[in-house]
Amino acid sequence: MIYELKITLRLLDESVFRKIQVDGRITFYDLHHILQIAFDWDNYHLHDFSVTKTNGTRVEDVSITPNSEKEDNFFIMNDEYDEKKEKISDWFKMAKDTVIYTYDFGDDWRHEITLLKKIKPEKGVKYPHCVDAEYLAPEEDSGGQFCLGEAEPEDIDRKW
Repeated sequence: MIYELKITLRLLDESVFRKIQVDGRITFYDLHHILQIAFDWDNYHLHDFSVTKTNGTRVEDVSITPNSEKEDNFFIMNDEYDEKKEKISDWFKMAKDTVIYTYDFGDDWRHEITLLKKIKPEKGVKYPHCVDAEYLAPEEDSGGQFCLGEAEPEDIDRKW
């Protein structure tokens, strides 16, 4: 099945989003790389995924990360899974299931990824496939400029 996902990055007074269609068999590792392309970033920073809703039910403390080696650490209170092993179909079960993708822990770009629908693959369409987008994403390493007041959103032409 093909999964249509809406990925929304909320910035100050506007939202940057992409609607993409991907094969449900891809891993979260694959999805990370697709998102890097969709938002025109260069994969310079750390990232993770946090599941907030799966199979129509809210969940807490579920992380899908690049390095999920279990450690005997009393302070780690969440369930952690390996992004190279977890398929998106394992977590996106029904419409409105949601995962938060955080990229660049310094700039803290948080993307809400929501399953819109599952569809059959269309003949002649190559996946992943971007079906809609609004606004350009902020440049890599630019989050601090907004926080420090060195840049205003209107200073940047981000029309898609």
